Amino acid sequence: MAVQELGNQTARNDAGVTLSGRDRTSMFVEYGGATLIVEVDRAPGDYAVYLPAVPTWTDGTTVPPDVLGILMAGIVEIMAFWRTRVEFPPPRG
Repeated sequence: MAVQELGNQTARNDAGVTLSGRDRTSMFVEYGGATLIVEVDRAPGDYAVYLPAVPTWTDGTTVPPDVLGILMAGIVEIMAFWRTRVEFPPPRG
């Protein structure tokens, strides 16, 4: 798959997952017109992405498990494009 840089801290893969910086501790993950906000810990070349225990779009609906898999694969692919490793630790809390 290919990744396209859309702007500063924003990129989209061929599957339609867009990843963009929100602030120092979180990012937006967009897919199919819906948005998920994920917490992140940043280190040079390394990100920990914390998915919520129950992933929910910003409109309050639950992210289906198959879509969550697409989002996670998109995050990994876009982060690799940015030369950054990513891991998904257990949810915080």
